Amino acid sequence: MLPRCDYVDDVITPNSLSYNLLLHGFCKEKTLNRAIEYLDIMVSRGCYPDIPTYNKLLTALCKDGKADFAIEILNHSSFEGCSPVLITYNLVIEGLSIIGIIRRAIMLIDKMKQKGLQSGYLS
Repeated sequence: MLPRCDYVDDVITPNSLSYNLLLHGFCKEKTLNRAIEYLDIMVSRGCYPDIPTYNKLLTALCKDGKADFAIEILNHSSFEGCSPVLITYNLVIEGLSIIGIIRRAIMLIDKMKQKGLQSGYLS
């Protein structure tokens, strides 16, 4: 067993890759509250998730019935450094449709089109 190292945060600075791996793990284990907690920590430290990590998180939230929260994240400024892509919108639109929030799904399609993203057969 390795000894506990209390000074790791002083010596090693986590980067986006480190946090992305954590977020993927939390989503896989369905511990979404922890994923959101670390998303907030990550952003507060100037690190931002990549598109695949956002997609994983948004998909997990939608599958857990938290599509409204997924929309909040989609609209949040934490998408700094990258813009949502068509598949990102499609994941949330599908999540909204599955739980019967069609009006919000249509509004999201309109917003997607305003951003110049063309809806495909999925949306």
